[in-house]
Amino acid sequence: RHIGQSFEKIAIHYLVSQQYEIINQNFYCRYGEIDIIAKKKTLNNYRGKGEQKPQQIPIEYKIGYRKQRRIIKSTQFFLHKYQITNVYIQFDVIIVKNNRIKHLKNAFLS
Repeated sequence: RHIGQSFEKIAIHYLVSQQYEIINQNFYCRYGEIDIIAKKKTLNNYRGKGEQKPQQIPIEYKIGYRKQRRIIKSTQFFLHKYQITNVYIQFDVIIVKNNRIKHLKNAFLS
């Protein structure tokens, strides 16, 4: 958990440097968790991923269909809870690896 939090801090620092406004962090609900909710012109959900050592499978492929569905359901819950309407939602992934950032915009669709 501590390692994941350090990756999230790096991702947040990156987003703020790119003029994103952080709306919420570590939003939990019965469907799952959204690591970072930010907006620039759109409401963007971020699944932060990081790794310490090389893996066989590239980290960007580790957010499978089930995880995507949980993130989408969590987003719907967030929007309903805070009565947010008429926004374009974009699901992005930020990968932190070897202190480098890879920002995958529109990584998956709802």
